[in-house]
Amino acid sequence: MRGEALAIRLGSVSGRKKGRGLVSFSGDGIALVSPESGEPQSVRGSQPGDVSLRWTREGNALFLGNRNKTACQVSRLGIQTGSRTAWKTFSPLDVAGVVGVACPRIAADEQHYVFGYVRQLSDLFLVEHLK
Repeated sequence: MRGEALAIRLGSVSGRKKGRGLVSFSGDGIALVSPESGEPQSVRGSQPGDVSLRWTREGNALFLGNRNKTACQVSRLGIQTGSRTAWKTFSPLDVAGVVGVACPRIAADEQHYVFGYVRQLSDLFLVEHLK
């Protein structure tokens, strides 16, 4: 990842364990940036499109989101093992007109969360017998 542009997600800093570093993401997946060296280290098991949401309570895994047009799948990724476990999928009950879904903000207790979406609806009128 050296020399590539990385995006630092400031929201991922909350809940991090002391000494863990910042979480960044690039086209290749998630990386941890060491506070000592500043060098990003790829996280085994991360995939392109993953976005870090927060550290787990235990501090040994990250919640990662991967979204598409109508849903955000959230997984737990073990930092040491690279093992990935599905956690929850966030999607509106009715996806009609949904053009985008945001990945959730997860509370520190991991029991509460909030997510949003954008819906664009319109009406179609049929006009007959126009002159």
